[in-house]
Amino acid sequence: MKYGRAVAAMLVILMGLAGCTKASPAGRNDSSDVIICDAVPQEYCEPAEHAGTLQRFYYRTRNYDKDESEMEKYAVVYLPYDYHPEQSYDIMYLMHGYTGAATTWLGDENDENKVKHCIDHMIEDHLTEPMIIVSCTYYDNNTDEETGNYDIYLVNQFDRELQNDLMPAVESAFSTYAESVDSEGLYASRAHRIFGGFSMGSVTTWYQFCTSMKYFYYYMPLSGSILWGPDGRGNKDATWSAQFLEDAISAQGYTPEDFYIYMATGEEDYARSLFEAQIREMERKPEVFRFGNPYEPDTNCVYAIGPGEKHNAEGRLRYIYNILPAFSARISATMRMEL
Repeated sequence: MKYGRAVAAMLVILMGLAGCTKASPAGRNDSSDVIICDAVPQEYCEPAEHAGTLQRFYYRTRNYDKDESEMEKYAVVYLPYDYHPEQSYDIMYLMHGYTGAATTWLGDENDENKVKHCIDHMIEDHLTEPMIIVSCTYYDNNTDEETGNYDIYLVNQFDRELQNDLMPAVESAFSTYAESVDSEGLYASRAHRIFGGFSMGSVTTWYQFCTSMKYFYYYMPLSGSILWGPDGRGNKDATWSAQFLEDAISAQGYTPEDFYIYMATGEEDYARSLFEAQIREMERKPEVFRFGNPYEPDTNCVYAIGPGEKHNAEGRLRYIYNILPAFSARISATMRMEL
């Protein structure tokens, strides 16, 4: 689905209502916009009055990176407060990093974490629209596989599990904008679907961008460059990365109007230098990757920095607090155009 002039006009209005800080953090020598992530209010780290729920969702899949034998896995599914099965919801899939788990992003029904509380507050305070969130894992049997290579050869295998098994199972059990869970139904609802991840989950996100644009419009890669993946292994610089991504867009039959990527990392994150090296290469292709303010109508790429943040859970919390409102605004603008 492409954004038309009506959506552009709506985003101009939303931009006027939204507060975003532009700056050039230390180490940035280019002139492109960089968004500085706001701090998360302390009260957002505590349980909300109107809280959503978490549940383990079991589904059948295969170990696509090995012999394709069948297995059962679970994801942690977040349902917003006052979830109604007859209402359609946007949906976001989240992936953990190296040695993580399906419980990393949100916790579980017995141990909710700050990210879950923050999302509850954001929905409660109308900063973002209610959505379904699926925290998943690329590990077989929900068990850290101790790959010894930082999961490099797992991140580009998850697309088959996601497309063949997880998405159809989740979206047939819960109410999304997919009117059916076959390929056509999932494709028709791509404008209401987000994929994001942190660290090696960010690398997984880049690979979903390269293979799954048919099903996802929105992407949230955090603190992890595609240079960490199997195709980037051995590369000493990022000169190939933007071309790799551009080629993937074309190979899938899409254009710069067909995606929106919101990237973020921490000012003191060890992943920042390589992450920014990739971003600089993307910036050299403005005809494809249009960096700017998250609410500007022509923007399809946003880069944000978390002041003082390192490669940890506090950074993840800060990024999702800043990014989800932009996703919701963009999706809402599209829906208004369709009415």
